[in-house]
Amino acid sequence: MTTVKYEEKYKSAMEAMFATSDNCHWVKDLQGSECFSVALLESAVVGYLFASIQKENCQIYIYVLPEYRRRGIGTALCNEAERLCLEKNESLWWGIYYAPDTMHFINEMGIEYISSSVHFEYSGDILRESEICKNIRKCRKENYFSCMELWSQGHYDYQLLVGNPYAKKSDVDLTKEATDDDIKGWYVLEIDGKTIGCGSAKDGDFGALAVDKEHAGKGYGAAIATYMLNEMLREGYKVVTSCCEKDNIPSLRLHEKLGFKVVRTSYAPMKKIGKIV
Repeated sequence: MTTVKYEEKYKSAMEAMFATSDNCHWVKDLQGSECFSVALLESAVVGYLFASIQKENCQIYIYVLPEYRRRGIGTALCNEAERLCLEKNESLWWGIYYAPDTMHFINEMGIEYISSSVHFEYSGDILRESEICKNIRKCRKENYFSCMELWSQGHYDYQLLVGNPYAKKSDVDLTKEATDDDIKGWYVLEIDGKTIGCGSAKDGDFGALAVDKEHAGKGYGAAIATYMLNEMLREGYKVVTSCCEKDNIPSLRLHEKLGFKVVRTSYAPMKKIGKIV
């Protein structure tokens, strides 16, 4: 088995692969990127490797056609991905997969931690907004880093709660100047001039919902979620998507309360790189 960069001559084979596998959902539009490699066995296209290696954020997606599995191809692709990580002094990777049968392969790769996420869609009407929503507005540049700090702290606290052994709080660079792209799609909830909640809503998808833990239980998270959902509906989106981790019971209940419907579950394995298999 060899890996080669994507070329136009592989287009039809890749399109056929993407049409039959949910595991390709995240990368089907990225085959032309430098992160994408095609797996070949002799001259046959048998799978792919997507390896985006960035500082403390190595995303790995592997797929092998069913008829070519159990031949060591997936293992070889995993080894290649880990080699690429080590080349850039990165020692932790993660990925997202939809098919439950992928778990057998993941377990063989020595994965130490797997989280599951529930994916939702909303296609209903605009919801009634509470009085709290009057305090929600689009994020300005001066609010951006307080939003990032809120989200970073909330995400870190949750990862500790569910036992993620690789939980790490993201550093917020307060010396950087926020740009228009940074604040695009972000909303803030302000009470008495203080940012106590935030969230992101753009391209028909919302998430990154965070509320200062000192103000938890006051309905602020539900208000932000309702406001962002309505904003996207007002922008013309017929379907709004979202997701949360399967163990995040408050978020699951919030999505249910708002009227979201479950559409699928995904699995996110994380692996600390040691000896190559």
